[in-house]
Amino acid sequence: MPEYKVNYKSNNNVVFSCKYHVVWCSKYRRDVLVNGADDRLKEIIHQVYSETRSAVLEMEVMPNHVHLLVEVDPQFGIHHLIKLIKGRSSRLLRQEFRWCRTRLPSLWTNSYFVSTVGGAPMEIIGQYIESNKRRVAKSVLPPSASSRSQSRSSRKSGCGEGRVGRHSRKARARQTFFNHG
Repeated sequence: MPEYKVNYKSNNNVVFSCKYHVVWCSKYRRDVLVNGADDRLKEIIHQVYSETRSAVLEMEVMPNHVHLLVEVDPQFGIHHLIKLIKGRSSRLLRQEFRWCRTRLPSLWTNSYFVSTVGGAPMEIIGQYIESNKRRVAKSVLPPSASSRSQSRSSRKSGCGEGRVGRHSRKARARQTFFNHG
């Protein structure tokens, strides 16, 4: 078993090592992070991290969701960091890319998934995020084909499976995360 060393950080009164895996989706899981919007989102995320003195350990931007592996000061808080990222990126991307404001009432959903990394080695979590990118890239249709393949009623609800309750989506996201790890 490889040896895993924890690197601790500190502020004025706390020594910490708080790492989180965070995932959030675009509204209605639409493929809006394409044609340069994905690269601009990465720039915005790096700006927020440099301002908040947080650390991005891994980042993958998919056409309809974002995976982050981050280290955050516990006094600043993961919720505050995600709120800053989602708020700023939504405002800037909607200003810069027309399709982000014409196809959606807002860029991001109100919710996100967050899990502490705990004792799992960073290499394992990084491999999971990278493998998810490869797996999703193989199974995703081009944006034009995926929008045509949805029925009229499922396009209205924004979900390829018709109308599904909020709790069902969360349960499905948790199940997907834990089954593919």
